[in-house]
This record gives sequence, structure tokens and C-alpha cells, in this order.
Amino acid sequence: MRADWIMALTPGGVDQDLERLDFKRINRPMFPFDKDMKAPDLKTKLVPSSDEL
Repeated sequence: MRADWIMALTPGGVDQDLERLDFKRINRPMFPFDKDMKAPDLKTKLVPSSDEL
């Protein structure tokens, strides 16, 4: 047995190659699926906790 983990990106019920999956009900454009979209805003956004509303 191998001492480390091996990831095999094969098609199936637990496919982890997200770009290969056929997403139908997501808001477009979505990073990283749409290659022609502008760079996303990855800045941190603070969200107030529920007891601060």
C-alpha cells in the first residue's frame, strides 16, 4: 500500500473535476467555469453576526 493519498480525477458519481461537470442552475458568470469573465473581487467582506442585526 502506498503511504500517501492519490487523487484520480475520473468521471462518476463523485467526480472532483468541477470544470467537467454540467452545471445548469447556477448564476452566470461564475468563476472558474466561465473563462471569459472579468477577474472576480476576492476582497474580504465582513458580515454582521445575527445578534448584531
